[in-house]
Amino acid sequence: MMTGGIYTGVFTPTEAAAVGCAGAFVFGVFRGCFLDFESLWGVFEETVSTTAMLFAILYTAMIFAQFVNLTGMPAQLQQLVLGWGFGPVALVLVICVICVMLGMVFESIGILLLITPLFLPALGALGVNLIWFGILTIIVVELGLIMPPLGMNVFTVKAMAPDIPLGTIFMGVMPYVLAMFLAGLLILLAPEIATWLPAAMR
Repeated sequence: MMTGGIYTGVFTPTEAAAVGCAGAFVFGVFRGCFLDFESLWGVFEETVSTTAMLFAILYTAMIFAQFVNLTGMPAQLQQLVLGWGFGPVALVLVICVICVMLGMVFESIGILLLITPLFLPALGALGVNLIWFGILTIIVVELGLIMPPLGMNVFTVKAMAPDIPLGTIFMGVMPYVLAMFLAGLLILLAPEIATWLPAAMR
């Protein structure tokens, strides 16, 4: 429903998030949840905590991006990359490796806000399709979040289910690791998979 509403222009992605929250709330009520003040207060408390954390990451990353721009690092990095003779695919592969490694220890939004200001000028200079790059980057960042041995999301699951051995959790995410790796590889080899739908909507 949310995806359909976005693509048909009924509401924006931000409004779609609100629609999704309302739908989840209604679904929870029908399942017998949120029927007392205590459960509702727990939801509000967790929402405020998560929102504060995300905004802290967002603002800090914006400050870092502004600092990076003031130092001229993106332009210097662009000259360095062009001087090394990196082609578009080689540069994207390097960024993918960096994203996977950062995904093991950082949150996804923070990684994207750190990586984008640094490499965007070089990617633009090499003529990389930014829609294709964005989709590929999202996949590899999420891959890093569950990649053994330091996938941050795996340790989040462990904290929520301490009775389950860590090795069992890692074994459970391995099919998803393989699926995301294959998806990223397919998009890398056939960029049309990621670009045909946005191109068809223009």
